[in-house]
Amino acid sequence: MSKYTLNPDNVKFFVDEEKRTVVCTILHTKHVLVNFIQDNCHIDSNCDEDWYWHNHQARGKLERKLMMPNRFVGVAVCGPDDEWDEDFGKYLAYDRARQKFDNSFFKHAQTYITEVGAYLDAAVDTINEYGDKVAHNAKYRDEFIKKQLGESET
Repeated sequence: MSKYTLNPDNVKFFVDEEKRTVVCTILHTKHVLVNFIQDNCHIDSNCDEDWYWHNHQARGKLERKLMMPNRFVGVAVCGPDDEWDEDFGKYLAYDRARQKFDNSFFKHAQTYITEVGAYLDAAVDTINEYGDKVAHNAKYRDEFIKKQLGESET
């Protein structure tokens, strides 16, 4: 089983027939997105995104932002006029916990996209600034060469 897939052993149900409630808890979810990104969101082992992820300072900062809550809880309560069905209660409680998990996953994934996007934007700006300097210096190199050639011909 993948380390970013929900492990069935981490899904726990608590049934209280007397109170007609079922609670589902999905545990050990803190690193699910981090593991998913490390396993799936790289282009090449030598690419800048991978460098960004593994750079010690950037990794710690980014990893902390991507940590999800370590558990999600869903509750199903059987109404007084409804027929008690433990299996349906488990389904409903799990679905509610899973919705919370999925919402958190995509909220934190958006943080990753924003962070990496800002990093890539800064890299583009740096490269463009360097390109502007190269173009600016090329003009002066051309003038220098023309001047040197003109002086050596006379």
